[in-house]
Amino acid sequence: MVKTKKILALVISNVVIVGGILSGCSGTSAPETKGGDQSVEAAADEKNAVKADGDEAFLSMGTSSSGGTFNTLGVALCQVWNDKLPGTSFTAEVTAGSSENCLRVGTDDIQLAFSAASSVYEAVNGIGQFEGKQVEGLRVIANLYPAIIQIPVLKDSGINSIDDIVGKKVNIGEAGSGSES
Repeated sequence: MVKTKKILALVISNVVIVGGILSGCSGTSAPETKGGDQSVEAAADEKNAVKADGDEAFLSMGTSSSGGTFNTLGVALCQVWNDKLPGTSFTAEVTAGSSENCLRVGTDDIQLAFSAASSVYEAVNGIGQFEGKQVEGLRVIANLYPAIIQIPVLKDSGINSIDDIVGKKVNIGEAGSGSES
């Protein structure tokens, strides 16, 4: 019984996700970005993914670096959607991750993406990495999983709490990723 409920919950969540993506991608213009490059927005309008004339719709999903969690999930979702949704073609794109994905969705360079909640919050509010580059029109359609941050350090580093990182050299991940912010 518990297994059946879990499977049903998974199926329902996938239906909600697909429905949200398809309804969210049915517009004909790109969301505006404050302080963004107007020529980028104009180019995005020209290559708008969803075709109004009944032709196949092409939707690009921003993921993360190759082999990253977002990329692995994005490739799998696009394969399922391509099999189950005739008339629509989904492609998973390798990107730097959350922050880049917010910017690219904001200019309609890609139509959907994975992103950490903190990156979406900063993008919508024009703070942090998005200072002067507020992204309008972003919509969240699903919470996929809780993200736990682990910070491994060497035993003799002298780092015993997050506050001890100040002044130390740290690897924050790829430029444009959510971990960079």
